[in-house]
Amino acid sequence: MEENNKNWSVQSLWNDGLVLDREERKLEAREHMWASEIGKGYYERFLKMSGVAPDIPYDERTLRKFAAGNLFERMIGYVLMSAGILKHDNKWMSIEGDGDHLRVTVKPDFIAGGKPDWSKVRDVIEDDKMFELLPVFGRIARSLVDHLSEKFPEGMDDLVYEIKSINSLIFWMKKDYLKEAYPHHVMQLYTGMKASGIPEGRLLYISKDDLTVAEFPVMLNDKKLETAWEEDVRTMTKYIRDGVEPPKPESEIGRAHV
Repeated sequence: MEENNKNWSVQSLWNDGLVLDREERKLEAREHMWASEIGKGYYERFLKMSGVAPDIPYDERTLRKFAAGNLFERMIGYVLMSAGILKHDNKWMSIEGDGDHLRVTVKPDFIAGGKPDWSKVRDVIEDDKMFELLPVFGRIARSLVDHLSEKFPEGMDDLVYEIKSINSLIFWMKKDYLKEAYPHHVMQLYTGMKASGIPEGRLLYISKDDLTVAEFPVMLNDKKLETAWEEDVRTMTKYIRDGVEPPKPESEIGRAHV
């Protein structure tokens, strides 16, 4: 039977597109930290900053998880943009180094706030073709505008937002709700606040399975966070500048003898 050349499928394009064209950071030695590393183990960070590839590279399923996380982030960003309150989207910033600190680079997911023209924003939402395709997000955007315009008619202070998507099993493992933020996520957000000078930020978690969200406020004047951040960055700075490999965690030692 002659093959039908008009046959086509979303499946192969979708599966290949998620992983084949993914742009990855080039692994090379560097003397600056990424905000997403702060709060994680020193040994793994030392290897990465020294340009050493991980023993176990990311598999295809892990790359798909990264892609899914990016999609959820974009979804939240689109709602913020449609509501007229998105000011910056993944803007690169840095905290310059000194005698005790390496330079730290950070790219906050979103900075939102300001004083939109609420009437104009409503018109934009009504004309947005994307919300015809995804009406649930249109309802969320309208509700957000209605709430914010009523509560903050003169505008809002800026907030730094980090968006994290997680499995619903983790989200609901405490039986009723996500109770606390992950420490390294807090450090990442806190770094963005330090770089931007914005006094308040929010960690917004979204469940990948049911779209439930949980939001955690973080304050720039939190002395405990500042102490933890300083200890982490100073310690990592010393390891890198002295060229001293941090102690291996127990999991790495055990795996080396398998």
